[in-house]
Amino acid sequence: MKASYRWVRRRSGSEQSPEELAETMTFLGLNVEEIAYLGSRVPAGARMAEILEVERRPDGLAVCRIDDGAAGATVASRAPNVRPGIFAPYVPPGVAMPDGHIVEAVEFGSVISAGILCSAAELGVPGGPSEYLLEVDEAVPGADVVVALGLDDWTFDLDLTPNYATHCQSVIGIAREVSAAEGRRLEIPVSESPGNADAPRADIVIEDSDLCPRYSAVAVSGITVAPSPWWIQRDLLASGVRPINNIVDATNHVMLETGQPLHAFDLDRLGGERIVVRRARAGEKLVTLDGRARTLDPSDLVIADERDPVGLAGVMGGENSEVHEGTSRIILESAHFDATNVLKTARRLGLQTDASLRFEKGCDPEATLRALHDFLELLEEISPASAAGPVEDVRPRDREPVRLPLDAERVNAFLGTELGEDRMRAYLELLGFTACPEGVEVPSWRADVRIPVDLTEEVARMHGYNEIPASLPRTAVTGYVPGRGPVAEDAAVEYLVGAGFSEIATRSWMPAAYLRVLDPPEDHPHRHLVPVSNPMRDDQSRLRSTLLGDALEVLAAGSARERGAHVFELSRVYVPRELPPVSLPEEPKRLCLAASGRVRASHWMETDTPPVDFFHLKGVVEGLLGVLAIEEAAMVPSEAYYLYPGRAARVECHGSVLGEFGELHPEIARRADLDSPVVIGEFDFDALVCCAGGVPRVQPAPVYPASGRDIALVVPEETMHREVVRCIEESAGDLLEEIHLFDVYRGDPIPSGSKSMAYHLRYRSPDRTLTDEEVEVFQDRVRGALRRDLGADLRS
Repeated sequence: MKASYRWVRRRSGSEQSPEELAETMTFLGLNVEEIAYLGSRVPAGARMAEILEVERRPDGLAVCRIDDGAAGATVASRAPNVRPGIFAPYVPPGVAMPDGHIVEAVEFGSVISAGILCSAAELGVPGGPSEYLLEVDEAVPGADVVVALGLDDWTFDLDLTPNYATHCQSVIGIAREVSAAEGRRLEIPVSESPGNADAPRADIVIEDSDLCPRYSAVAVSGITVAPSPWWIQRDLLASGVRPINNIVDATNHVMLETGQPLHAFDLDRLGGERIVVRRARAGEKLVTLDGRARTLDPSDLVIADERDPVGLAGVMGGENSEVHEGTSRIILESAHFDATNVLKTARRLGLQTDASLRFEKGCDPEATLRALHDFLELLEEISPASAAGPVEDVRPRDREPVRLPLDAERVNAFLGTELGEDRMRAYLELLGFTACPEGVEVPSWRADVRIPVDLTEEVARMHGYNEIPASLPRTAVTGYVPGRGPVAEDAAVEYLVGAGFSEIATRSWMPAAYLRVLDPPEDHPHRHLVPVSNPMRDDQSRLRSTLLGDALEVLAAGSARERGAHVFELSRVYVPRELPPVSLPEEPKRLCLAASGRVRASHWMETDTPPVDFFHLKGVVEGLLGVLAIEEAAMVPSEAYYLYPGRAARVECHGSVLGEFGELHPEIARRADLDSPVVIGEFDFDALVCCAGGVPRVQPAPVYPASGRDIALVVPEETMHREVVRCIEESAGDLLEEIHLFDVYRGDPIPSGSKSMAYHLRYRSPDRTLTDEEVEVFQDRVRGALRRDLGADLRS
């Protein structure tokens, strides 16, 4: 948004320089990105001149005798508005113009034009009109053009965040902030026009009060459409708006000052001279002011006459009711429209205007009448022969004011200040808030203040962010629980990254192609997908029920790399609550691990690593369980459809299934175009968190040495590793520190149907060095338990 320094200063009463005012505004949160001087390109030799006489020639050339405060001159001009008695900027010969050319005396027949009379564009005013002479009614011949025309102004280019855009998208809004910063509450005088009983009335009907809770309008006759006075044009140009004519310029001037958009309809071009606010009918069309035919939607709110739409509510008027040079009667609209509806209409049609931007961000619902009266007051100056009828204000329901409690203790706790409640109230009153039994009442123009914490921000702004003392936050120290909530996620992610896996983030859809790749059984939950009611593409029509498909897609994309890929994803899947799905699905969190190719090298000199296999992924899973302090987990054979039979495991804990992992089924690997070995697994992360352990206990470093023993046993093929470990743990005693399986052997001389398993056991005492005799006692207990409970034959 752009704002004029002179205009803001005029409204706020501030005496600050442009730089000081920009700094004040920035500290308030109104970030000033740039300050531009309006008269920066005006030629150095330009001066004001009075046009004394005008001789018009048949070819349209006007020969003017002027008084420029010096010797006077004769100047030729083709401007349509040149006439005696007005003052205009004059540039004599020898002066460089903004475009670089030097003004010279030019001969027109028998007349020599000594210089030029300028338009705003020729003076270098950004956006200034070029078709007519820049004129004012009063000036001193020879006076400096910049000062005489008020071009000694600066344009502030503001970058407003959404919360400030609601109340600072106008000069009055900015002036209110500046006045409050200087310790004054801005009082806005309200002008009222009683209206002329003999003038036409505005007939208004609101059919959709949800989208238009208030519509104010006035009919005006006796209009003469002409260029605006220069001071209005100057204010518009300094605010980045192009002048058009006095009626349109007046509506824009009031909008820039109050923040309330206005729109003028040509009353004589309205069918039935009635305004109807309604939704568009299917198939209706409207040619907007930009000349484009728009097909309307029933969700669009339109302003219509008795027959057709004449404008898009809050966005743009229609060409069929446009104010033009012959307009003599208008209906002026000042309404409040639903912000969301305006936003949707503007976005759908790709039509963004100054009005729509303001309505989208939130306008003051109480500003409609004030804006109308301001326009009528302005109209008396720019078109004195006009006559306004009574102001009509249709308001189906009253606005409910927002009232919020002011808790000084809570505000101070947020800010780290020690302000009293009276001081806080004083700050808020400067911004237009008023006291009420509930606390404070929010002014109508503050659509961004809706909850108590919003008041804290207002107090902070007014007190000054740079005045808030720096202090350390007060926090309670709590125990570290690695397996709970976000802490568990952070721990899991950190571990997997350290294990050589890369985190991926994929889409939430399940393309039909990857459903065919996985091809789960008909009754499997992976086949039950949640449909999307309004998909943007065919492959986004169903939400995923598993992360496996995305992981395989990533591995396939990276399969060209020699060493494959190691990836993981921690994200949500979507599980229907019932079949067919009729309600919102459950959204459990899943963890997917996948790796292809070869095991990641642990050292740069390690050039030949083995292919990934079941045991590689098993080690990663065991490390993850250790990080989450899940000590009671057990691994049993899995029959998951996507895993290779006999090379797959299911992780269980306290009767809950935590997940499954193993080598990818060859048929699925073939359908996924994966040639290298692939291991994959999916875990219920919510279940992992539930089974996670508590606060880890710190153990002192061992003082006494450990004693190690190896033991080898022959057991039936169906005997599981976890059964052997449980038997050893229960029999060895408290001094057993570690059990490590280091060999599994099948073959001669081991009998068929059996296997040899070799373990290393480590014993340690916290208070002494164990003797060989003591260790042998423990080993004897272990041997006896293995023979008795598992029927094992001991080899050592």
